[in-house]
Amino acid sequence: MHESTDSKLEALKPNIVKELNQRYHEKFKVIKGKYNAQSKTYSFIVETDSMPDEQFTVITDLMGKGAFVSNFLQTRQAIESAKLVESYFKGVARDYKASFSGASISPLELPKHQKYLSKVALDNLHSQALPLDKWMQTSHQTMKFGGTIKINIKETPENILKVLEAVYLLNHHLLSADFFSYAIGIQLMDLPAKPQFVTFPLSYEIFVRQQGWETNKYTWAIIDIYECTINGVKRECYGQPNIPKYANIGKNIKSPLDVAQYFKFIPRKPAKYDSLVYGEQDSWVITRRAKLSDSKWLIDTPMYQQIKDIYNKQ
Repeated sequence: MHESTDSKLEALKPNIVKELNQRYHEKFKVIKGKYNAQSKTYSFIVETDSMPDEQFTVITDLMGKGAFVSNFLQTRQAIESAKLVESYFKGVARDYKASFSGASISPLELPKHQKYLSKVALDNLHSQALPLDKWMQTSHQTMKFGGTIKINIKETPENILKVLEAVYLLNHHLLSADFFSYAIGIQLMDLPAKPQFVTFPLSYEIFVRQQGWETNKYTWAIIDIYECTINGVKRECYGQPNIPKYANIGKNIKSPLDVAQYFKFIPRKPAKYDSLVYGEQDSWVITRRAKLSDSKWLIDTPMYQQIKDIYNKQ
């Protein structure tokens, strides 16, 4: 790299930081930069105080103008969403990780006179770069929010009750936020002390690739809770008809014991499926295992009475 290019990079750094700070309302710092001769642009690796474990790439023109981070808002919003959800599970278990996010709904899900609100929600996120809490305040009625939290926990009545109580409180918070729709997915897993792929502390890797496969393998129970706005236009609520039976599950939860209706034990064994190439195969996919005949709803097991007894004595 020529000395003049090095000097130009150093001269641009303060401009990059200033523009990013103004655009995203954060405090940035530039880690390194380089000149791209083919595209005649500069690229920089930057960090921000609010997400010290994340690095972002910024591309600018030759004058250092037009600095933006393509995935910054999505990454920040996903981290803020996960923190919001995880805050309800402190004390429930030592090891857990959430993958949640919010999004603007499609205008196709809104009546004609409300379609413009979808664009307003997008503008509030992208043009104004609002953090999650501010975005929720301004755009909640045209936002959908959801994801999954995986919790490493033993199967005992006491532990299950802790989970039911945490999910009840989380559902109450999301219901009070008045989203257009939301979905809460819970996976309870019992990982060995030394898993083959999973590492501790848990990271986002447990939702993908080998770690995702292994956490699914050791999952022993799931909870799914949905809530959707019924407006005469939206037809489905997370794969089900958008009618009160499915769309108002969140509203119908009045206590932790109500959450138990949606708690399902799944077999700790693979499901069988037929592959056109390899014949009969084992599958640890949760949706397949949840359909096995020996899957059971918590309320249909003797353990449910134990949980009710513990709850009523509190």
